[in-house]
Amino acid sequence: MKVFDFVKEHLKSVHSYATDHDIQSAHAFYLLLVAVLAPLAFLNPEGLLAIGVVLFVTSPLWFTPALIYAIWNLWLDYIQLQFLAQDDQKGQLYELIVPKTVHKSPKAMELFFEGLLLTQGEGTGFDKYWKGRVRPWFSLEIVGKEGSVKMYLWCWERYKEHVEAHLYAQYPEVKMVPVEDYTDVLPYNSETHFAWGMRYKLSDEEALPIKTYYDFGLHENADRVETKIDPMVNMLERFALAGEGEQIWMQILFQKSDRDVANEAEELIDKIYADKSPEYPDPSNPDEKLRGMALLTPTDRAKVEAVHRVSTKPAFDCIIRSVYYADKEHHDTLRIQSIVKMFANYNGFNSFAPDGVALGGSYPWQDYTLPSHEKVMNTFIRAYQLRSGFRAPYKRPAITLSTEELATIFHFPSEEGAVPGMDKSHARSAAPPSNLPTG
Repeated sequence: MKVFDFVKEHLKSVHSYATDHDIQSAHAFYLLLVAVLAPLAFLNPEGLLAIGVVLFVTSPLWFTPALIYAIWNLWLDYIQLQFLAQDDQKGQLYELIVPKTVHKSPKAMELFFEGLLLTQGEGTGFDKYWKGRVRPWFSLEIVGKEGSVKMYLWCWERYKEHVEAHLYAQYPEVKMVPVEDYTDVLPYNSETHFAWGMRYKLSDEEALPIKTYYDFGLHENADRVETKIDPMVNMLERFALAGEGEQIWMQILFQKSDRDVANEAEELIDKIYADKSPEYPDPSNPDEKLRGMALLTPTDRAKVEAVHRVSTKPAFDCIIRSVYYADKEHHDTLRIQSIVKMFANYNGFNSFAPDGVALGGSYPWQDYTLPSHEKVMNTFIRAYQLRSGFRAPYKRPAITLSTEELATIFHFPSEEGAVPGMDKSHARSAAPPSNLPTG
């Protein structure tokens, strides 16, 4: 048992290291192989030999299913890449020109997101598993470059009218302007530039919500200046810090989630009751046991209410990335801490934490075990540039956020919360045409 526990802990530490350093599967395989064999060879050589014999004898039982599983996943990646390479799935980046005055709560952005809960791109099972069709995803992005802050939206070109219709329904004065991609910086050269990137995960169970605009009171009194405490402004200020030769990028990929969020929330609420609220006899039936909300502490009661409220909202699978890119002579490593703490103001019952950090090896000989920092960053930026995360070529772990949580971390700040460098339109735009398609 001691050997088993040692190997288990060893594997956990290797997995944690690989995740934190954004190590890809090709490298992870060798690391995990060494992680398993090294302690066994050192602590129990006879056991290692016995395992090898058992694996060889039982190979017909496990090798065939493993081979079928691997071929199936390769097939799905192949047909999905073919589908995504078609002209219909060509992506376009749009800059969001925000009016000077936005007297709307983030609830308007939440309604916009609900219009993007799309699955029709997948079609039937035949379409999914033979033609490789996938549901569409979208990307919301914020960029700080030399003191200027801009907001972007990326989508497949064929969904432009659909996105515009739902955006204009909530924000008639916002403009979607097609622009060139600001991520065109590859290949990254470590001799002339400094780059660093990371993904975010949730630090606790996904059924637990972060602090949302509802908790900040932004769901009411949208037209009263004195009631507005918008954490989005604090986040945008971090992008405004980018000085000469510096860029800070943030990307939120999102697509409709298939997770049973309501069921997970119900299980979590039951667990909170079981842990914190003792049972008591039902007055009408002594044989039955009840748990009471009144027996919970104020904190647990607020947690139950927040979980229940957010679980009633639709949900998206999300992948969130950030990149710091700067000229070698102008880079400031303090920006890294700013990126790591990007969502600190949203820490509530749940919070965002670093997931994959694009570091890589620092010495030439580490290329045999780890890719160099330059290679890792080129891969990381390429994944960002392709807006890839849910499908090949750069699949990554996703987190699930409700529309309320997503609208909290991305919405348009009001005039009173204006950010230095934020490019806001001072001219009022005409209302969108009444016959704009909504499909």
